[in-house]
Amino acid sequence: MQRNREELFLRNSAGGRAAAKSGTLAMDVWVERHRGDDVLVVYDSMKTAQLDSSHCDVATRIAQRLTWADRLVEVQPGRMPVILSPTATATLLQPLVLALSGGRVRSRTSPLAGKLGQRMFDSRLTIVDDGTLTSRPGGAFDHEGVPTQRTTLIRNGVVTGFYYDLKTAAQSGAHSTGNGRRDLLAPRAPNPATSSSSRAQPVSRRCCNKQATDCSWIYCWEPIRPPRCAGRFRALCC
Repeated sequence: MQRNREELFLRNSAGGRAAAKSGTLAMDVWVERHRGDDVLVVYDSMKTAQLDSSHCDVATRIAQRLTWADRLVEVQPGRMPVILSPTATATLLQPLVLALSGGRVRSRTSPLAGKLGQRMFDSRLTIVDDGTLTSRPGGAFDHEGVPTQRTTLIRNGVVTGFYYDLKTAAQSGAHSTGNGRRDLLAPRAPNPATSSSSRAQPVSRRCCNKQATDCSWIYCWEPIRPPRCAGRFRALCC
């Protein structure tokens, strides 16, 4: 468990000034259970900018997954639904989110360069980069003093925007989206804030009903509590 407090002061040659104070609480939990030759590993983590019940949610998710994994069943041959937890989906979508960087689009290293306004994905996919969420680390402005904002990158499968810092925005004839951030060892660059997707529930609902007899859950890093399901499960945890 780690708690950080940060005071940020920005000044530029144009006379702009900005200041902010923020704090974050982070926690990582790793649980191993050994039964004979079977080893179960359950990992979860959280990071929040507010003192809320996030730490209790981590304990609840760990307990739920240990309960689900109490009895293993063999996967039967044949076709069956595969349910991705929200963050497993986010892990798979990470290359897509990086491809929505204005810097990569300008250098044409992104496959989405020149695709603005075109339908490139399923109509059920919407991705939003939201730097205004109060519970997420980041603050009210980026490291260039630009206010953070909510930017829709993909709406109903159509590429609607990219995220920029001041430099890449000026080079691309666009406006900064408040995504100019840097860390201790890396120069400033466009970085996503908190990306979220929507319209991904129909598959889960089709599998998660009383008639479902076999489903596979796949978790990848920081799993968020999935919907309640009935039936037999084999959890793959990483």
